Amino acid sequence: MNFRPSRRPRAPLAFAFVLLVVVIAFVGPLRDLGTRAALAIGIPLARAFTFTADILYRPFTYVQSQERLLRENAFLRGQAQLLAEERLHSRALEVEQRALMAHVGRQSEAMAMSTLVAPSFAGRDPHLGLITSRPLRSLYDTLVIDQGREQGIVPGMAVFSLGGILLGEVDLVQNTQSRVVLFSSTLRTTDVLIGSDHLAARAEGVGGGNLQVEIPHGTSLVVGDLVTAVHDTPWLIGTVGALDDRAGTTLARVLIKSPINFQTLKWVVVTSDHLPVSSLFLEHATTTATSTR
Repeated sequence: MNFRPSRRPRAPLAFAFVLLVVVIAFVGPLRDLGTRAALAIGIPLARAFTFTADILYRPFTYVQSQERLLRENAFLRGQAQLLAEERLHSRALEVEQRALMAHVGRQSEAMAMSTLVAPSFAGRDPHLGLITSRPLRSLYDTLVIDQGREQGIVPGMAVFSLGGILLGEVDLVQNTQSRVVLFSSTLRTTDVLIGSDHLAARAEGVGGGNLQVEIPHGTSLVVGDLVTAVHDTPWLIGTVGALDDRAGTTLARVLIKSPINFQTLKWVVVTSDHLPVSSLFLEHATTTATSTR
């Protein structure tokens, strides 16, 4: 046997061993370096993507917020209108109660009520009518509603707002729709009572939701006094909006304003109540009867 040492070079084996040691020594730092490089590149890219998406989505969020605010504002305006009508009814009922208590010799304070609400439509055959045409598209302050002869509507029925403000009466009835003449119509005169003294007057419609009355000078009327219909129930029509009581004129002029915004009014309530026939319709009926003879 030959036991002479091998003369083959051992350099490749040594190089491999050294390379393995180097890899083991630097693999941790290299991994950390790769992670830091990925974060350094990825974080700015993620921020840029988030910023761009926010810019692109912001207009849609703004539009949605505006639509939600508009819906909420419309709802709140409706609630405020109902509260305003109920507050006016409270004043009308309070005036009526004070007059009754004064008549029986008791102090009006004894009849002060903690809670007052608009008159109930229960038991008065109410019909809820949707307005399909309003003064902007109707002549002489009239409304057209989607309730007619088939729903039991007849001429002369009283028409109210949802809060109980008296608006007018049914004038013309067809099968599925009716025309409502507002008190503010220039074709209409209405007997009213004004203020706490219940000053009787005949109001003429002047359009735009307003009525006008001429009364003698020296009355105690003031702006804000309530105006009610001549009826056993204090149906509120409006309030005194302006008073022209200048010296040198024959009569004082009173402008009556309805608390209702007819341009935004959507629903009305038609009841079986009937109002006293105004002089206008009596004259019209007389003229018609005379002409047909």
